[in-house]
Amino acid sequence: MLRRLLPLSVGIVGFVVTFLGALAAPNIAERHTRVAIVEHIDQTLRLMTAVGPALWADQADAVGRALADHEARTGTSIIVIASDGTVVASSRPGLVPSGPGERGQVAAALAGSLGMPEGAVWPWHREPLAVAVPIVDPSGGWFGAMLARWPSDAVRYATMRDWSGLAAVLVLTVLAVVGVTAGTTRWIALPVRRLTAAVRAMDQGGPRPAVADS
Repeated sequence: MLRRLLPLSVGIVGFVVTFLGALAAPNIAERHTRVAIVEHIDQTLRLMTAVGPALWADQADAVGRALADHEARTGTSIIVIASDGTVVASSRPGLVPSGPGERGQVAAALAGSLGMPEGAVWPWHREPLAVAVPIVDPSGGWFGAMLARWPSDAVRYATMRDWSGLAAVLVLTVLAVVGVTAGTTRWIALPVRRLTAAVRAMDQGGPRPAVADS
């Protein structure tokens, strides 16, 4: 009985925990990605408020120093794009929106919306993340957009850490079920084994062994 029930129980539990793990893994990656995006949108908006006066005064050097200081402190590259698409300032020389994803985010910000990446960051994702926020000048018009770009390492590591914790919980669950199933099966099969032994002894002409009620 143990040989039959144990593989069946392990198979069922293994399927259930694998299914639950497959459902939870994408949610973990999406949660960490959303948290990173929201944090960097907030940082970018605060930075835009700080450099706004120098930007309106056409103090490009002062804006560049502020952006460079921000990148040195946070590791986030910053690009300021005017409404006509030209780069006004950046945290390092030569920075421009890279790839269709960032260009699309800048286009969304220039149209007055937040430019955010699509999908979640998976542990094998190596590309940086970026968000773009619209810049409104003091008169209420659209000045341009500010693009923030940062490495995805922290998001990937956080996802891998939570995935490892989830995997450990699932493995412990399977091991616990194996232990409970083995013990329960032995307990259920004990009266059967005793009865079988008694019947075999009687068939062999020996005295009838005492069989416990439980």
